[in-house]
Amino acid sequence: MNWIKFDATDTWFFRDGRPFNAGEESWANSLFPPYPSVLYGVMRTVFFANNMPELSKANTAGDPSARLRIIHYGLCFNDVGLSFPLPADLIRKKGENNLQPLQLKTRPPSLVSSYEKHYTHILQSPFPDKSDNLFGQSALSLPEFCQYLLGQMPSNAIEFKDYSSPEYKVGLGRNRDTRQAEEGMLYKVTYRRPTGLVKNMKNPTRSVSLSVAIDGLSLSDNGLTKFGADGKLAVFSKLEPTPEMPAAPIIGKGEIFKMYLATPAIFKEGWAPLALFKKYGLKICTAAIGKPLSIGGWDMQNKRPKPMRKALPAGSVYYLQEVESGNAQGFVNAFHAKALQCVDSLGHQGFGIAFFGKTKQS
Repeated sequence: MNWIKFDATDTWFFRDGRPFNAGEESWANSLFPPYPSVLYGVMRTVFFANNMPELSKANTAGDPSARLRIIHYGLCFNDVGLSFPLPADLIRKKGENNLQPLQLKTRPPSLVSSYEKHYTHILQSPFPDKSDNLFGQSALSLPEFCQYLLGQMPSNAIEFKDYSSPEYKVGLGRNRDTRQAEEGMLYKVTYRRPTGLVKNMKNPTRSVSLSVAIDGLSLSDNGLTKFGADGKLAVFSKLEPTPEMPAAPIIGKGEIFKMYLATPAIFKEGWAPLALFKKYGLKICTAAIGKPLSIGGWDMQNKRPKPMRKALPAGSVYYLQEVESGNAQGFVNAFHAKALQCVDSLGHQGFGIAFFGKTKQS
């Protein structure tokens, strides 16, 4: 397994799944961090750039890059190291710095729901007032993530806004023949610029990299490559020191435990891998998940858009429990720090990487 990090030489720009058709849409939304499939495509590009005789085999039965597997993917901050997307069951009260967990409680009989026969617990906010919306915009450092998996409380979240800033570009489409502006072709694009590339920032020494652990393919230790929707250069190099992933927990008989998604996941059944849970004799007690993501892309072989799919966002958390004759420990051992079974074998691209942790019922 090799760890690689990508650093920006300019701004980052990664498109989300929303349409951006000329003359119809005027705002191109930027996504950060990008989906793991973006890193998968970049590393295949790096491989073929260094192995040009193999390029003719791309997207064929003999494609040598088909062996590539993403083992882990995440943001790496220069002052804290590898990070993990903030779990959806952690929140922060407005005006405060410390994180607090959503409280796991037995579902009261007065709570009526169409799912009342299936889900035995609820997650309740400890704050009567509104909390900060950190989900999808912050992360935990590796040491604090390890504490979270042990059932302990991490203290602070790493907010993306402290490491990158938005940068807007306004453009105007022109007629190719007359070179004059065309009506209805004004557009706006949002870029992300790492603070280390911004002058006069409060913390100019902070920087963020995209880090990935791969297997199955040998790549050069460092170099330059095009990266992102507008093809700007990025520098890639070995990530050192190599991060050490948290170990799988020991799950007691009948114990409620967490399944955390470190990367977006696309399941055949929709919002959860229900068939996989059933195979190992597990039930969902409750869950904290974010809004679904729209993930598409461009099919280079057939020169057309890929089918749009709905995905669970990174940081989603499921509370699971073993039913009679279930095998919770076997499930944890099989998939801890590994990809779950996603549609079209997207697990090899880094989708659906799961970690398991302990929890306390109140």
